Amino acid sequence: MWIDLAKYTTIIFTFLLIVFGGFFGYQYYKEWNKLQSVSSFATCATAGYPITISSPLRCFTPDGRSYTKKVSESIKTKSNKKCDDSCKDGVCPDIKCP
Repeated sequence: MWIDLAKYTTIIFTFLLIVFGGFFGYQYYKEWNKLQSVSSFATCATAGYPITISSPLRCFTPDGRSYTKKVSESIKTKSNKKCDDSCKDGVCPDIKCP
């Protein structure tokens, strides 16, 4: 009776080991494929990797690579636009004061 119990326990343990090994191996394979497909800021962000909230935006992959979002010229000139401080209060609202 003890021999049969040890045999069945070994079979169940081996089966569970194969199932868990296959599951974690598949998860690793999917992550590796996702990581290999990243080649730009857009693909990095789409893959769900962390993005820093800074200017310019940067995305980081788990293997240490980083991708920077290119800022277009229209955004650069808009952000560097001089402020029309018509209220003389140091605040530059989009709406002119009365």
